[in-house]
Amino acid sequence: MDAKAIWLRGTERDNNGEKDIYAFYTTSVFVDQVNGANDAYESDEKGSTIDFEYFLRVARENLSAAFPLRFSVFGAVENRHTFQIIAASDTYDRYMRSRYKHELNTGESAQENPFIEQITVYSNIDNGIGIFAGYNYYTTPEL
Repeated sequence: MDAKAIWLRGTERDNNGEKDIYAFYTTSVFVDQVNGANDAYESDEKGSTIDFEYFLRVARENLSAAFPLRFSVFGAVENRHTFQIIAASDTYDRYMRSRYKHELNTGESAQENPFIEQITVYSNIDNGIGIFAGYNYYTTPEL
């Protein structure tokens, strides 16, 4: 499979169970900005410039420049973190990016903004909704 992008997602486990890591921080200019926000308070505290929600995405053309990738995550140091490195096909990548943008534009904050654009979630199924796609992943306890 020829990966379109590399996605990095994570989970955090504490005494209350496991949950998705919702904030990643990095100074890398090679990480896709689809889910990035300039949050000066959080970013300055973490020593980075961009706050990313739920994942980091690096496009294929930036892979050699982006790695090794330095990042930090929001969460307690004593909690156990697990990361998933995903090599995404073009179809999976297009679907996940459009799904994230759709969720962002239909959330609570979107209801207060009259200028939000409707985002159509990518589909490659004729006469249907969804995708047929592939990805490879590697799970690691710490990076």
